[in-house]
Amino acid sequence: MDVSSLFAHVDHVLVAEFDIDKGSSLSYQYPLETGTDVHMLADLMLPDGAHLREEDWTMFFLNQPIMGQESGSETLTSNIPDHIRHSLLPASAYQYDANRGWSTIGPEPTIQLQLAEKCTIWDDRCTQVVTEFNLSEVEYRRNGPLCSYLFVRGQTWAIRFCSEDDEIYFLDAIDRVLDGAVENTTELPPPPPQEQNRKPLLYVLNLVRTKHISGVRRGARVKAMAIASRHNSVHAFKPLLLLALDKYFTTPSIDVVTELYKSINAMDVSLMPRLSTLEKKILRASEDRSLFEEKFQDAVDGMPNSPGVDRLIRSGSVDTTASFASARQGRESAVPQDGQPVLVRAGTQTKPSNKDRHYFETKVAYGGIKVPIRIPLTAYSEEIGDFSVSKFLSSFGQASAINPPPGPSKDTPPPSLQWKNGAPFHWHPHLDSGPQTHPIIVLMNALLSEKRVLFLGDKRPSGEVAHYVLAACALAGGGGSILRGFAERCFPYVSLAGLDYLLAVPGYIAGVTNPVFEEQPAWWDVLCNINTGKITVSPLLTGSASNGLRDSTGKEREKDRDWMRAGSWEGDNEFIQEALLAVLSHTGELHVRQRFHDYIRRTVDVCAAYEIDTFGTSSIAVLGHHVEHAELGFGPFFNDSLLRKRETFMLGNRIEGWRQSKSYRNCQQDFQVYLHRRAIKSLDVRYLLSALRSPQTMMEPIAIRTFLGLQDALAGGDDDMVIELLSLLPQSQGGVFPIAVGLFHARWELRRACVRLLRRIGWHKVGQKFIGHLNAFVQVVYQRIHGEFYRGEVPPGVDLLHVEWNEIGSRVSSIEGFLRRDSNAKTPRNVTMDDSQMKPVRETTQPTPSSPPHPSTPPRQSSTTPPTALSPVVKRLLQQQQQKQEQLRAKLTALKDDGVFVTDIMNPEFGKEFVRDDKVEVGKNVGEKSDVGKGEIGKGEEGAPLAPKRGASMPKVEVRKCKKSYVIFFFLILLGDFFLG
Repeated sequence: MDVSSLFAHVDHVLVAEFDIDKGSSLSYQYPLETGTDVHMLADLMLPDGAHLREEDWTMFFLNQPIMGQESGSETLTSNIPDHIRHSLLPASAYQYDANRGWSTIGPEPTIQLQLAEKCTIWDDRCTQVVTEFNLSEVEYRRNGPLCSYLFVRGQTWAIRFCSEDDEIYFLDAIDRVLDGAVENTTELPPPPPQEQNRKPLLYVLNLVRTKHISGVRRGARVKAMAIASRHNSVHAFKPLLLLALDKYFTTPSIDVVTELYKSINAMDVSLMPRLSTLEKKILRASEDRSLFEEKFQDAVDGMPNSPGVDRLIRSGSVDTTASFASARQGRESAVPQDGQPVLVRAGTQTKPSNKDRHYFETKVAYGGIKVPIRIPLTAYSEEIGDFSVSKFLSSFGQASAINPPPGPSKDTPPPSLQWKNGAPFHWHPHLDSGPQTHPIIVLMNALLSEKRVLFLGDKRPSGEVAHYVLAACALAGGGGSILRGFAERCFPYVSLAGLDYLLAVPGYIAGVTNPVFEEQPAWWDVLCNINTGKITVSPLLTGSASNGLRDSTGKEREKDRDWMRAGSWEGDNEFIQEALLAVLSHTGELHVRQRFHDYIRRTVDVCAAYEIDTFGTSSIAVLGHHVEHAELGFGPFFNDSLLRKRETFMLGNRIEGWRQSKSYRNCQQDFQVYLHRRAIKSLDVRYLLSALRSPQTMMEPIAIRTFLGLQDALAGGDDDMVIELLSLLPQSQGGVFPIAVGLFHARWELRRACVRLLRRIGWHKVGQKFIGHLNAFVQVVYQRIHGEFYRGEVPPGVDLLHVEWNEIGSRVSSIEGFLRRDSNAKTPRNVTMDDSQMKPVRETTQPTPSSPPHPSTPPRQSSTTPPTALSPVVKRLLQQQQQKQEQLRAKLTALKDDGVFVTDIMNPEFGKEFVRDDKVEVGKNVGEKSDVGKGEIGKGEEGAPLAPKRGASMPKVEVRKCKKSYVIFFFLILLGDFFLG
């Protein structure tokens, strides 16, 4: 590969040196020139103070848009109708001809792919259709991330997508049509050339090293080598850059640069699994290394990535209500129902792997050495480099890290509280809600509202400063998964020579090491000093905010509402406390980033609610016409209307600042693409799951309709629907537990819908992992409730062979210790199940006889629900509880003549036959309505009292005429049994 290729992992290799006479100079640009000024490149590669350190890593970007200009794809499609633009996939493409080689369809290689009933390739401005074909006519071969060859009607196309989601969306569409990925195995043509005029955003990893050599001028040589790539994981090539620069010090020739370029681009990543943003969210929030194991196994075996069970469901060949239970016999199978075909996929059983599936491991041959390379798979598009969010929070996480704005004069203190639109602020209405606002919140709001943010690290390595800049960019937009556009205005390192270029970019985020910047507040809006850990707001920015922003309504609100005078917003304080606690607890890096991800998502939701309340509509929220069942709820979720009003009012000024930024416009475009590509279109799933996390929702009738709606939406859906649902249920926040709570609901309709929903989740391989990570007791309840509606079937997702029975036994024993009231009846602390006990559980294929009704459990009302099939663990618990009640019955019999009556909290009707009418009064007569509760207490055929109906309150028990000595004696017995037990 002697020329730069469209499919290259690295676009350029650069070499710079410092000469005592010439200064910083650029030695090589291979294979092509970058198009950037050579003097600027040399200054970036040889940062200030590089000669004072033996080694320094740094990063910088190339080809960023300046003067606020839009990116190429946005400019080209700005005049296209919305219904077409939202279905377009921008890409770069070349067409191959055996005689002419690679050629473009126009002056530029940029095209627009449109997926509808057919696949249409437009020119860059969507004015002319180049070709049109059915997806069933397409074969493809994936060359690596974003890069694929398409073979259509004898023609060969080389396509490079702009984002991983676009690539996955296109290739998955081909997979679904062809009933599985079909990859062409013909010989490939030479690699396509790189675009000549279009300049993509490049991430540059730079290594500068100082070697002290005797005999040379000043006793040292300073050289730097850098690689420029379109991949945000360019830091994965650090080992190769180290070897190459060492070799270049020994042999300073172009051959070293050429060998490095060819070695990296020869790296084979065709087996790298493709993960969408939703799948990355699932993988990031889990510590399970076996998630998406099938994608890695398919790659190793050379098999195409299979869409999974959804093909049979979509074609109607499998009943969606059938059980897809797994048989652990070296294959995956489905239990046939009513003559339906059995899904069998043999030979796919894999052994548990200890590899971290957050990375793709490969090797690159360089200089006779196979260098291991680990490419991160879960990094979002704007998570660039190997920065640390924990270190970032530790530096600027102190509440006193922000400097107050100066007053009008040196002797006059600054005003403590100002007002705009009735809301308080201290520095600027876009930045804070009062003087007590945490400095991290001020910094986040500055990034969202496109203020100029500068990180200063005097006499610090430029690589350390760059890490702070990259961390700030990633946190402000959720790594690019929620908001994007921060990388385009990010400058991890800038020297004083690039000041003019920096000031030309509005809202830049930059890092510098020269202390001159601190003395020029006109160059920045917010300054973050890494040395001192202080954040300073420019006095020019605060001065402009103070002019004409006080209003009369603010003073009235200040008097009437104490919460407005707190100096900060309570939601910000809760978020910061959780984030700092996660850092102090040494939780994982991804867990801390997830906190900021949730905060940015909440900010977008509040903005949507603000727009709906102010303008009546929003372009970044799901509205009623976007879903089929609007009665279940849609849009941003709030616990109550008062909280919604307070939050939108307090954050209104920040929202107005963000609505004027480019990231807001990008969010509008991305949301329209989301509405077009989402898998579940009948419901606003995120709203419903947020409602289920609210305790009050589960107590309302809407909970039943919510579960029924989710059940119906996923019943006939494909695997994409399950992935979209699971991406909103991160395992770090409990996984599917908000859904599993429905198993404990009093209404059988909701329990049945919950079981059906968990069954559909369990049919998916990733869903099985989620159900397997539920609490052991929740899994036991799931098995029991599942047996009520699907008798004789193993619940999908619950692998009985891998249930931690020892853990369950130890917990059951601890509960038995509290239930036990007889010190003579000892129960072992560790209850385990041997193989003879486990065998019936493994081979459960027939309905088990229902257990005798538990005396403390009210009988079920007559309904369509089948009898209960209890697991052995639950049976043992019921038997032990029955024994305890018999022991308590004996004690009550011995004490009945002394006028003592105690109510069993688990069965309030128990023991009433021992109560004498002249000593105890229980509400009203048995058979009448109780004045205390809402339920009724009836009589049996022989006059025996029945348990109250579901929802009935416990009857009031009044104890009279009890001798004090006997009461004290009885409670001493209970107290002694408790401690002895």
